[in-house]
Amino acid sequence: MKKINIILIIFVLLLSTFAIKALFTPGFFTSHDGILHIARQHYYIQALLDGQFPPRWAGGAYNNFGYPLFIFSYRLPYFFGSIFYFLGTTVVDSVKITFIAGFLLSGITMYLLLNSYYGKIPAFIGTIIYQFAPYRFLNIFVRAALAESFVFVFLPLVFLAIYKLSKQDKIGWRWIILGSISLAAVILSNLTVLLVFVPCIISNILYLNYKKLLKRTVIRNYSYMFLLAIALSSYYLVPTVAESSWISYSNIINIDFIKDSFLNLRQLLYSKWGYGWMRAAEGAMSFQLGIAQWTIAITSILLLFWKGATKGKNKFISSDFIYWLVIFFFSIFMMLKISFPVWNFLKTLWNIQFVWRFLSLAIFSVAFLAALIAKNIKQKDVKWSFVVIITILCLYANRNHWRINQAQAWSLEKYLQVAGSTASYDEFRPIWVDKNISSIKKPKVELSSITSNITVNQNLSNRLDFVINVDRPDLVKINTLYYPGWNLSVNNKIIELKPSAEGLIEIPVSSGRNNFILSFSETPLRLVSDFISLFALLLIPVLWRKASYEKN
Repeated sequence: MKKINIILIIFVLLLSTFAIKALFTPGFFTSHDGILHIARQHYYIQALLDGQFPPRWAGGAYNNFGYPLFIFSYRLPYFFGSIFYFLGTTVVDSVKITFIAGFLLSGITMYLLLNSYYGKIPAFIGTIIYQFAPYRFLNIFVRAALAESFVFVFLPLVFLAIYKLSKQDKIGWRWIILGSISLAAVILSNLTVLLVFVPCIISNILYLNYKKLLKRTVIRNYSYMFLLAIALSSYYLVPTVAESSWISYSNIINIDFIKDSFLNLRQLLYSKWGYGWMRAAEGAMSFQLGIAQWTIAITSILLLFWKGATKGKNKFISSDFIYWLVIFFFSIFMMLKISFPVWNFLKTLWNIQFVWRFLSLAIFSVAFLAALIAKNIKQKDVKWSFVVIITILCLYANRNHWRINQAQAWSLEKYLQVAGSTASYDEFRPIWVDKNISSIKKPKVELSSITSNITVNQNLSNRLDFVINVDRPDLVKINTLYYPGWNLSVNNKIIELKPSAEGLIEIPVSSGRNNFILSFSETPLRLVSDFISLFALLLIPVLWRKASYEKN
């Protein structure tokens, strides 16, 4: 990498570090989802310590009834945070480090993408636009949307691989590998954001390869990339899709849920910065695209009507320019109420949950437009003036967005107590479970006999070993949510499990001493998906070696 690129990346990192300096203060801060992420990080770490790999069951969640959290929720941010926990940080600090790393690394990956397209100066200004958008700070300081913040690291790498593969006349294994790992990372970080970007990913492939779309090499390159990405993430993706009918998600996230998140153009142009919910009385959160971002967007629109933009020394209007401007208009359209028929027709889009998540695509497209404008300004003094003005505008316009609302010096126990199921709408609750079951904390094992003796030998997130002595037959209630994957043996005899009326685990017990072992393990489907991901992971170094051999 050239020295100037390193200098510009360092400058991006310095500015980015300054923007998130509030994260370096001790403790955490009040936010929408911060409590949930701290609890989830704890349960993920606990699952690893208990031998769950991959983690599936959050044993302490849902008031200690357990929850199938990591079957359905993303996990890459928590895996990343776990690394720092095992290196000696606290749970709270591991979450903050994930926020910090996600923001800083996204600046590097976006610079690499835009530099491959348009060169160093356009890459710098495009990256500044990408980093210093109000929505990025909203995700960190207001929503504390850990996964959505973290996914910004990998999106540029997906598009970088797509771009590099469009230049290949043969099978490009290295870019296939980069693209598949990055796309799998997006899936494992935040599947809802991937849904936002799917139209852009598909259209980008079609746009970059329209002249050679039917060539066998092109089809094979992108097919290999997508198949490998799906294989790498199948241990999460397959169970999530296959078991989605077992949870309450579709009953909660529906078209009425979507209706409540539409924006108007005024909100996108400017809305006052606040730390509340969408329409909170104490000050709703802001959904503005950003002054600098709108400056780029409006400039791009005006260039369409300037005759000089299509000819002469400064020829701004190109196919790239039109493409990214269309993507920008599409993202704005999808956030406005006029797009309701589209949302109503395409039910898969409901999984995005909030239509304003298309702000991430709007920011991405504006970053490209900023880079394109900078690239096509030929006069160096004008180019540098443009870069300086936009950079200052980005910094000045976001000066009030780089702060937390209020410090929150809670203990880990308090976070766990408040977090509940760790899902904002309890959307991963199995449909057979009574929704009020977690209102009262109960002992792990209960029975109705007065003369009884319960000895718990082991109580882990994925294993409960206990002995009961009763003087007459009784009914044992294990206060753990029933879910496929739980297996029970009583006195070394396998017992078939079914959910009780409340959705828990109940078993009749005979008089005398009885040894119960309840363990959570992979179902056949989950096990197959695990092996697919493991095979894909082991295949990557083989393919990389193959690429190195062919290059030599």
